Amino acid sequence: MTGGLCIIQAKRTKNTGPAESVRALAGVMHDRATAKGILIATAWFGKTSLDFVQRTGHMQLIDGRGLKALLQEQIGIDALIGIRRSRGAGCLKTSGEKRAGEQGAPDRLSGDLGLCQH
Repeated sequence: MTGGLCIIQAKRTKNTGPAESVRALAGVMHDRATAKGILIATAWFGKTSLDFVQRTGHMQLIDGRGLKALLQEQIGIDALIGIRRSRGAGCLKTSGEKRAGEQGAPDRLSGDLGLCQH
């Protein structure tokens, strides 16, 4: 992509990323005349979502596996992406690291990235 507005949306999902979220992002993209839309989910996307993106174009879906790979590639974090069973809170953490803001935690983006609510 060279130039233009890009909308990025992230969802914490226990199961398949909802196709409604993909269609909603497409609607916002159309309304805002964006060049690209990216939808990130902690789980995976189903056939309905993948088919919709294939037909419409200018959208990218990143599932939990892809998010994990991007975190490793871009900022060197080997993250564990999962869903906590209590209260349905999403969780993204790396083993053995302190939470952001804890004494001794690194200044750069690391640990649970502020997404775990323990």
